[in-house]
Amino acid sequence: MIKKFNQFIKEEASPRIPNSPDYWVNKKGKEGKNVMIYTHDDLDGIFSAIAIKKYLLSKGFKIIGYGIVNYQEGWNVIDIKTDVINVAVDFAEYHPDIDVYIDHHGDFLEGEDIKKQGAIKTKTGSAYEGIMDVLGLPVDSTVLDVIDMVDSAKYDEYGVKWMDLMEFEPADIVKKPNAKLLFAGAFNQLIKRGDFQTIIEVIHNATEPSIYQIFNLFKIFSPLNNQDKFGRPMDFVSSAKWRMSQVKSRTGGSAEFKDVIKSQSEFINKYTVPLKDENGNIINVVKLDGYVIIGEIAFVGSGTWANAIRARAIIQRDIQSGRLPEEAKNIKWILLQYGDTLQIASVGKVEEYDKDDLPKTKEGKPVDNLKKYCEDLLKKMDSNLNFKNQYTLAGGHVGIGTISNIGSKKYINNFSKFGFEGLKYLDIFKNYIISNLSKVPWKLDLCWENPLSPEKPDTEAVPLDARVMYINQIRTTDIKKNKNVVQPDDYEPKDSMAEMKKKAADLRALEAELEEQKKRDGIERAKAKHNEYRFKKSEEQELKDDIEKEEIKESYKNIRRK
Repeated sequence: MIKKFNQFIKEEASPRIPNSPDYWVNKKGKEGKNVMIYTHDDLDGIFSAIAIKKYLLSKGFKIIGYGIVNYQEGWNVIDIKTDVINVAVDFAEYHPDIDVYIDHHGDFLEGEDIKKQGAIKTKTGSAYEGIMDVLGLPVDSTVLDVIDMVDSAKYDEYGVKWMDLMEFEPADIVKKPNAKLLFAGAFNQLIKRGDFQTIIEVIHNATEPSIYQIFNLFKIFSPLNNQDKFGRPMDFVSSAKWRMSQVKSRTGGSAEFKDVIKSQSEFINKYTVPLKDENGNIINVVKLDGYVIIGEIAFVGSGTWANAIRARAIIQRDIQSGRLPEEAKNIKWILLQYGDTLQIASVGKVEEYDKDDLPKTKEGKPVDNLKKYCEDLLKKMDSNLNFKNQYTLAGGHVGIGTISNIGSKKYINNFSKFGFEGLKYLDIFKNYIISNLSKVPWKLDLCWENPLSPEKPDTEAVPLDARVMYINQIRTTDIKKNKNVVQPDDYEPKDSMAEMKKKAADLRALEAELEEQKKRDGIERAKAKHNEYRFKKSEEQELKDDIEKEEIKESYKNIRRK
C-alpha cells in the first residue's frame, strides 16, 4: 500500500515512528517529545489528526498544540517551530521543517528533498487509511468507507445521492439506504471550514475516529465559538441548516431554466445590464443569477457560500429536474470565487479524464494538475502583467487549485498591447481561467466587477499562526461521561479571525507610522546637521573676514609709517 517511504519506515508490514527521546533530542535537536499536529480542514483531516494523536499519546508523546492548513494560504501562514516535533497529515503540500509527514495526494514534487525526512505519500483513498497502514493499526471497514466516499467524492459509487448531501434530517436519513454513509456525507457539508477553533477542539477531545462522536463534539464546541449578533451561542445543526438553505437559493438562482453558455457574446447578452455612470455614459455590468455554466466550466460567484461539492449537487439536481439541458453533464471544472480568492475544482478525477480531451493552456500544455496550473498562472501574471502582490498565494493539489488574496489592484499600462487597461487583475485571472478551461473562445477584457460600485478594501491577509492553537487555548470535555466543558487553568482564549486580522492591520499601520516617523526624524536630523554646518561655516567665515580686515589695517599702518 505504501507508495514512498524513507528514514524511519523500514518495511510495509509494521513501520513505526521513533519513540526514543534520545532519537528526538540528541539526533533531531528537539526539546523532548513535544508534538505539534498540523492537518487539513476537512473530514479526512479531522479523522487523520485524531488517529495520529491517539497513537502518539499511547507512545508517551505530549501534544502541545494543533494547526489547521488549507490550500488558500498553505504553509505560508504557519510559523513552524523547529524545536518541537512537527507532524503533518492529509495535506498535499510538503514542508521541509515537518518531521513526520503522511499524506495520500499524488507524489512528491520533483526536487523536493525528502531523503532525511520522515515523509510518506501513501497510495490510499484517504490519508486516514494511509496513517493506519503506516502505523500498522487495524481499521474498521465502515470508517474507511466513510472517509473514502467523502474525501474522494465517490458518492455515486457508494449509492449516495448528491442532493441528499444538502439535507441534514437524521430522522429521514435513517430511513434511506446507506444511512451511515449518507449521515457522514451530509454532516461533512455542515462543517464550516473557517471555524478552525471548533475543528481543533473537536480533534483534541475525540477519543476515537468515530463519525458520531465527532458530530457530538461539534454540537458541544461549535456554540462556544460561534455567536449571533447579540452574543448568543448558535446551535450547530440549526445554524448549519440555515446556511445550507442560503447556499441552495444563492447558488441555484431564481431563473426557471438555465442554459449552457456557448459564446462570450451570449454571456454578455444574457448576464450584463446597462447602467449609466456619472457622465451619462452607458456601462455594461455583469449581474449573475446564481451559477452559470460556460462550456465545460461552471462559475459560482462570491457570496453564494458554495463549495465544489455543494455546487455539483445543485447542478446535478438541476440536470435531473430538466432545469438544465443534458449537455450540462459534460462540465469538467467548477470555478468558485470567494471574495478575492479563486478556486478551481475538477468535477471528476483529473487522472481519469481523456488526455486528448483535456483543455490546453495558451502555450499548448494540457491542464492535468490544477495546483501547477494555478502556480504557473500566478507566475505568468507576475512576469507578463507585472502583477506582483506579495499577499497572493497559489497552491492546492491535482484536483484542486487555488489563487488567494488577489486583491483589487488594477492593471495600469498606457502602452499595453493587451487591451484591458484599468481592468482589475481579479477579472483578468477569472477571464484567463475561463478561456483555458471552458473550451469557449473568451477575451480577457471582460469587466466582471461593477465599476460604478464603491471600491472595497482588499481582503485582509490571514495573520501568521492565525489557525494555530496551543493547549492553554483549548477547552476539554469528557465525551463519554458528563460532557461538561472545562477550561485549562492558564486558559487564554484564541481571538477570532476578525480580531486577529484587525490587530495585524493595526500593527502594520503602527509599523508604517513608525517608519514614516523615522523618515521624518531622519530628515529633521539632516536639516539640523546641515544648519549646524552652515552656522559653523558662517562663524569660520566671520573669523576669516576679521583676520583679513586686521591684516589690511596692519598693512595700511605699515604703509603710513613708511
